[in-house]
Amino acid sequence: MVSSKLQFMHRFRLKCWKLVSNVEATGTTRIVVLWYPFTVHVDLLDFSPQSVHISIRCLSTHHVVATSFVYGYNTIIGRRTLWDSLKSWAPIGP
Repeated sequence: MVSSKLQFMHRFRLKCWKLVSNVEATGTTRIVVLWYPFTVHVDLLDFSPQSVHISIRCLSTHHVVATSFVYGYNTIIGRRTLWDSLKSWAPIGP
């Protein structure tokens, strides 16, 4: 499920690109990650209302990097679940 504005942009402006978002965790799109699939391969590792964790593999060098994108809530109380999840989340191993 993706917002209509994001669907429009993806379909008509960036149709060769792929995307992942955290819309399924929040009901609204807070984080969007777009990539060009002819240069990198992306695996979604985990997502939450405040974060998206992905693994990115370069198709030419085969180097892999784990990356997290964060969009924290505005209040300290709202961000507590983010900090707890980041403390317990472990990136992929070698």
